[in-house]
Amino acid sequence: MTTVVDFKAYEGKKIKFKYVPPKNAADDAPRTIEGTIDMATDSAILLKERGSAMLKLIELSGIESDTIEFIVDPPTEIKQKTVAPVTVGGARNHLLDKHGWKLDAINGTSDEDAYKIHSAIDHENLGHVHEVRE
Repeated sequence: MTTVVDFKAYEGKKIKFKYVPPKNAADDAPRTIEGTIDMATDSAILLKERGSAMLKLIELSGIESDTIEFIVDPPTEIKQKTVAPVTVGGARNHLLDKHGWKLDAINGTSDEDAYKIHSAIDHENLGHVHEVRE
């Protein structure tokens, strides 16, 4: 059984695999292990097994390489932020910083025009919404 995965690149990541302990181990029954790689070397990984607080040293020679699965957590939902309403004097900076306007376009726009442009933007599905904080 040869494991050819560079586990060092996956430190801190979740993994699932079939493990066959050495024949002289107290519990030598093959089993599926799931956990988070704490540290890896060329010959073993230090793993925090799911449901356990203890770290376990797992020899790479016991990992069946065709059973290795790296578990990807679903992305966390990003919530819309609430920011203060834009003022006439701050509209140009806000368009530049929060709405991705280019510098040359902002420099060619007056404060009043920038405020009007910003007021026309629908913020319903953007990363922020403007509300007066109480």
